[in-house]
This record gives sequence, C-alpha cells and structure tokens, in this order.
Amino acid sequence: MTLSDEIRQYMEQRGVTSYRLSQEIGIDAAQLSRFFKGDGSIGLSVAKLIRVLDYLNLELRIVEKS
Repeated sequence: MTLSDEIRQYMEQRGVTSYRLSQEIGIDAAQLSRFFKGDGSIGLSVAKLIRVLDYLNLELRIVEKS
C-alpha cells in the first residue's frame, strides 16, 4: 500500500473528501487528485504533504530498518 493509499483510506474513514481537504489547506484540487491517483512523478512537495498530514492530525516517521 502506498502513502497516498494510506492517507486516502484514513480520509475515507473520517469522511474527509479530497475537495474539502484542498479547500481547507489551500492545495490545488487537481494536484491533490494526481497525488492520490499516483500519476507519474507528479506528487506533492514535502511542505504540501506536511500540510495534508497536519490537517488530518497525522505524522510521517522515518526510521532506520532493523
């Protein structure tokens, strides 16, 4: 499962639509749609991804493999 799949699943469980998310945090709805569809290399910058995660009260952790 990809990161965008995880975020989308979390949003669905909480009733948050992509449109609402884009309006609330000021990210272009089309760009957010491309991120969730996984269209090529077009994604979100780290700054925009953090805005998405902050809005959803999520965090991204990067840890060394054991």
